[in-house]
Amino acid sequence: MKKIVLILFILFSGIEVLACSCETPKKALEFYSSDYVFEALAIEKSIKLDSSNYDVRFRIIEQYKGLKKLKYITFNFSYQKEGERDSCYWEIDENEKWLIYSRRRNGELTFSSMCSNSRTLKKPLDKEYQFFLKNGNNFDPLKYTFSSLDDSFKLSKPKKDIDSIISDLIKNKKYATKRVDVIIDIDENGNLIAANLWPKKFSERLGEKIIDTIYGLNKTPNIKYRDPENQAEKDLLNIIRNLKKWDKVYIPNTETSVNIRQYLQFYIKQDTIKLYY
Repeated sequence: MKKIVLILFILFSGIEVLACSCETPKKALEFYSSDYVFEALAIEKSIKLDSSNYDVRFRIIEQYKGLKKLKYITFNFSYQKEGERDSCYWEIDENEKWLIYSRRRNGELTFSSMCSNSRTLKKPLDKEYQFFLKNGNNFDPLKYTFSSLDDSFKLSKPKKDIDSIISDLIKNKKYATKRVDVIIDIDENGNLIAANLWPKKFSERLGEKIIDTIYGLNKTPNIKYRDPENQAEKDLLNIIRNLKKWDKVYIPNTETSVNIRQYLQFYIKQDTIKLYY
């Protein structure tokens, strides 16, 4: 999933504190976007003379993805000295075993333990995770409809100017309703394939959560139909259903477009309607 790092600077009693947090992508999506995935042992580490970075040489134990069969690989990382390290800093030591999801950046293979499924392996992977890794190359993203349950996908927006369409609508209408919620499905080519009103019960809005046992992704059920209960719901749903073309949505760090489910919220206040994606 898209890398998200939140850095908070807090001054308290003259001490500057650095906090770091991030979101780990779904393992199937990171596997798909990676160039190489493997288990490896760090066998050699060398810090540069200026202490700005260091190299780690790995011996490949088992490779799950990659065009070339690797025996050894070396990665370069930035280095922070003792006493200068912030909470976002991580470091590899010799004799550590790692599960690595690596992709090319600026022509070089690299990886990070931040916002990634790459991590040290203090014990063997369980059978379920091993099964996933051995079947990772069979993952077909077009068999899924993704949503906010799966990863931080970029938002899809209609090709037409929806704000001007809404503006024309509101000129001649006065609505008592304050909010309208719409749920839409868009295919990998940016075509609108379904649009309906959200269920009234909040617990039903995201649909039943059915987790794929191999890839750990939510298998999105069909959208449940609900009849409009007022004029605002009827008009705004009709507008969305007539917006046939939307932006394509891609798996982060790839050129693969996917089916996507999105949730739209219309807030109505006097003579304005504000849309939130």
